[in-house]
Amino acid sequence: MGRDKSRRLSGSGHFRQRLVLATLTSTAVTIVDIRSGDAAPGLRPHEVSLLRLLDKISDHHTIELNDTGMDLPPNEAEVPAGGDYRGKGP
Repeated sequence: MGRDKSRRLSGSGHFRQRLVLATLTSTAVTIVDIRSGDAAPGLRPHEVSLLRLLDKISDHHTIELNDTGMDLPPNEAEVPAGGDYRGKGP
């Protein structure tokens, strides 16, 4: 039997590590309630920049964002071994 590799997480803690590990292990991750209690809920500009970078370096990602959450479905494609990737900071 196959194991469901998807993860549902809550909050913004360890956001970068969660995304990088999910990408490297091809695990779907849904993060909800990202700063939902703050005056400015949701992702910060630097976190959106990380999502854009992960989207560029990994094939076939569909990243879904809403006000206080995000969904990173599983990625069956390999992360490319090299290349020239340029990102823009916040």
